[in-house]
Amino acid sequence: MFQKMQEKYDVTGMTCAACQARVQKSVACLNGVQECNVNLLKNSIEQTKNHLANYIAR
Repeated sequence: MFQKMQEKYDVTGMTCAACQARVQKSVACLNGVQECNVNLLKNSIEQTKNHLANYIAR
């Protein structure tokens, strides 16, 4: 069964919208990530992951 997990991370070094877009694109390409929202003002990432994908990838 697939279980969705939401995680939040702090990010440093983002100074513009181009940085935000690059981080979002990079995180969205990771295995198991279903959704990714990068907030430039809060310097954070909120992502939804497919929990089962972590075990399949190993």
